[in-house]
Amino acid sequence: MEPLLDNELGSFLVNGFGDRYLHPVNRTTFNQIGYENSFSEFFGNDYLKRDSLYVVIGTDSGLFISNLLKMGLPAGSKFIFVELPEIMIRLPEVVGLEPQDEKISVVTFDQLIPSLAASRFDDYVYLETVNIVRSMAAMEAFLPEYWELAELVSGAVRGEFWSRSMVLSHKNFLLRKMENLGENRISAGHLKGIFVGKTAVLLAGGPSLDVLLPWIKENRDRIVVLAASRISKRLLEVGLDPHVIFTVDPHPVSFDVSRHMLDFAEKTLLIHADYASPPLIGQWRGKSAYLGTLLMGNEALDGEIVPFTGPTVSNAAFSFAVDMGFSQILLAGVDFCFSKEGYTHAKGSSEHDKGPRVGNLLRVETNDGGIADTIEDYLVARNIMEAQCLNARSQGCRIINLSASAARIDGVDYLPPIAVPFEALSVPFETMIINIFPVESAESRIVHYRQTLSNLLRCKEKLILIDRLCREALKANEKLFNAGKGPNFKYKKKLDQIELSLDKELREFSTIVKRYGIAKFLQVSANPRGEEWSARDLAHFGKEYYSAYRGATEEMLKLISDSERRLNARLEEEKATPDFECLFKQWTEDQQPGRALLWKECHADAFEKCSDRIKDKFEETLGVFNRLMRGEMHLSAKFENRLNEAADVKAKAIQLFRKKDKAGLVQLKESLELAAQTGPELESVRWLTEACLARMDGRLEDSLEHYQKIIDREDGALLEDALLAVVALSFERKEIDNAFLALECLMGLSIAYAPKYAELLRAAGMVEKSLEIYAGYLEQCPVDIPTMMRLGDYYRELNCLEGAQMAYRHVLEVDPDNQAAKKVLEDVSVCQ
Repeated sequence: MEPLLDNELGSFLVNGFGDRYLHPVNRTTFNQIGYENSFSEFFGNDYLKRDSLYVVIGTDSGLFISNLLKMGLPAGSKFIFVELPEIMIRLPEVVGLEPQDEKISVVTFDQLIPSLAASRFDDYVYLETVNIVRSMAAMEAFLPEYWELAELVSGAVRGEFWSRSMVLSHKNFLLRKMENLGENRISAGHLKGIFVGKTAVLLAGGPSLDVLLPWIKENRDRIVVLAASRISKRLLEVGLDPHVIFTVDPHPVSFDVSRHMLDFAEKTLLIHADYASPPLIGQWRGKSAYLGTLLMGNEALDGEIVPFTGPTVSNAAFSFAVDMGFSQILLAGVDFCFSKEGYTHAKGSSEHDKGPRVGNLLRVETNDGGIADTIEDYLVARNIMEAQCLNARSQGCRIINLSASAARIDGVDYLPPIAVPFEALSVPFETMIINIFPVESAESRIVHYRQTLSNLLRCKEKLILIDRLCREALKANEKLFNAGKGPNFKYKKKLDQIELSLDKELREFSTIVKRYGIAKFLQVSANPRGEEWSARDLAHFGKEYYSAYRGATEEMLKLISDSERRLNARLEEEKATPDFECLFKQWTEDQQPGRALLWKECHADAFEKCSDRIKDKFEETLGVFNRLMRGEMHLSAKFENRLNEAADVKAKAIQLFRKKDKAGLVQLKESLELAAQTGPELESVRWLTEACLARMDGRLEDSLEHYQKIIDREDGALLEDALLAVVALSFERKEIDNAFLALECLMGLSIAYAPKYAELLRAAGMVEKSLEIYAGYLEQCPVDIPTMMRLGDYYRELNCLEGAQMAYRHVLEVDPDNQAAKKVLEDVSVCQ
């Protein structure tokens, strides 16, 4: 922690596996099994994928790059390494990138954004294959600067990703939209402008929600309550039924975190993105309306389009709340930051149950003038919300955040709930919805299903035509340069006619095909070729291009067939005596067992007449649904995304100490005390934080006691840091023997500390032991020129000219052009 002891990078060391590394960067991480095995153990053998962009934080002293070059790069993938400047200038000593290695770049943080642009970032965003990776050095954060770098890089890349992904359509969204065709029946456009002069409160999952819920519940009938789906469990716990619930996430995890919203179906209106999680949308049994487009974003098929703004459900809900005409929107739980204790979400969420999160760098100003921790995703969403709020304000809508501890946002006022003026609803929300919302019936649903099937049939006919044209194009392309002869212009004319048909007559549908098959088309366009294209190049490109076209078309035809089968199952559901085998099969495939309950409710009399076998099947299917609702089964793979939190928190504590941020350290200590209630993993880090605070206050004895706890536990992750601090404190207290004892322990951890130890022994006049330490170190690290030069100077100081000559000559053997060594060697020779 002291500049003398840990800010010098020193020379590259070599472990028993031949790995060259800087000790302050990686310490002894690879000394047991070597870097190559550590890499495989840490990342797995199939971690790196083709057609992906990897933004890697740190290089593991260059070993990550060397190992990558040895493994070979996945086809179509690029790697941007973001390194600390002081490490970057040392990398040429151990790794070199040839000019042809254009798929790998090493940059500082200041160079990151231009480097993303140069790496076809938009293409990888479109493919959803942008990966932010921490090297092992960044994970362990032995250099605390890596912790800061990781937070900055993650924030920058995620911000760039979201700003682009908002205007790019993804294959995953289209897949989910097609699955929701039966449920995307009523457009949310019916709700536009109907709440002019009214007040709404938007509830999200931030930690401030818990404090505000009693006031919201008390005023539920006077204002319109809008809620994000993921807080449904908490709302059920406090007995608050929202008027409107929003959901937008298309991923399977959305059902696992938002499944409790299904319990609000009787009283609540659901507004969902056209691509929202099908297991949520398909099992909803109440009124609903969709945002976005009905089918494929095709104006000829979709009719009215209701746009909305992401990336979070809060952004989407706010966007449409403004469209609904509200004159005043209150925000509750829309925090975009952690609570003072480090909680990221309100009670009732899995995130809250994990305890406070404390290993974060990013901080924001709150409405009460305080400072709170946050993460890059929150900042991106906050910046988008800020733009939304400023736009809403320009339209005459006032935005008020009810929480003093929420992040401050331009365009948003802060008022405590008791001070908020509003006009109470004169007509109950439910009555207003009944008056303007289309009435649904079996007949209206059947009309929707049949109309959608008709639209799909039109799509299918056009896609079949595109497929036929692509097959013709492949044949014409093959004959264009047949057998290596010159181009046959008859086939060139045929290809031109096909392209004209695709780009003009079939433009509506060929555009959708290209958007859907963007991954294949990008691979075709990314293949490297010279400026001059040979006939062979042209023929190969044509084959790849039309193969990609045809592959995407075939996938879309399969998607349409699946949608037709699902819609036919919806038509079957409307019957009192349906084909139950068809229904159970479809519900199982779609992971929507709750539709069995929907059928029972719509056909109660018919169910009573069902055979025992069918009733047993219903019981079995609803049993699966109940297990899903109780959380005993999950649709998504559960994962822990906290990475190496102990390392992050350690780095944060050290950086706060360096910056003399006592308030930050006190807040971190309080959060760690809460975190310790959920497990002992962070206890050593809490001791480190208390040691830093004591040291900042001048309570050196208390500080040493806390460091000693870490040393006694022999906590591998913090032992080295504790010993370094003991060395510094011991010198500060003039307890030299303790300092030397701690240094001996550090030498037992790594030979990298030998030069420091030798220098301190030299300063203490312990000549013989100092020279012994120097000799032992240089025997293992003979290319460490700075240390060898210091040893030569020491010999001169001792008037041992023969030893000095030996040291300087060794330097010149390693570096024949070292002018300093030549000069002092001449001086020594003159003195003899």
